[in-house]
Amino acid sequence: MRRTDTTNDPFEPVYKFVSQVTLLLWKRYREIGKSRWNIIRLVLPPLLFFTLLILLYKGFSFFNGGGVERFVVPLSFWVYIQRIVIQIMYEKSTRLQESMRMMGLSDLAYWASYFISEGVLIGFMLSFLCTIMTVGGLFNNANFGTILGFLFCFCLSSVPFSFFICAFFDTPQSASQFTILSLIGK
Repeated sequence: MRRTDTTNDPFEPVYKFVSQVTLLLWKRYREIGKSRWNIIRLVLPPLLFFTLLILLYKGFSFFNGGGVERFVVPLSFWVYIQRIVIQIMYEKSTRLQESMRMMGLSDLAYWASYFISEGVLIGFMLSFLCTIMTVGGLFNNANFGTILGFLFCFCLSSVPFSFFICAFFDTPQSASQFTILSLIGK
């Protein structure tokens, strides 16, 4: 939605912001679309963890309902957090953000595109997983909305944690290894 006239349009910064965000969202979509297995690699570990947790509750009576979930949730989303850390570190090591900033990208558009792209991806993934958890009776038989709200907040809070980790490392490999160690240490 590009305007060709050069009048003093008060909405010109809004048009520029929207076009920058859409370009960055397209870039992230293309990165995810390189491999058809990327989405499956994000969904499979939490799905396996929560399925095994349902089987543990059904098979063994000494597990209390709601007692194990707080330890399993951070481990089940390690792939998601590690993916964000590697993606940020790759952009940091290639100085991609600085190059885009020199071409006129605003910081607000950059961070808004991360928030939208990861939020949409996590929204779909979490709604699928919360359906499984609600049917399986996890989290003390909590309803779908409660589980979705808490897990969505957990995943969104992991994004600043990932940015915090990236501030201390120079390579994607070292940052991803530290991410795994910190999630195991929780």
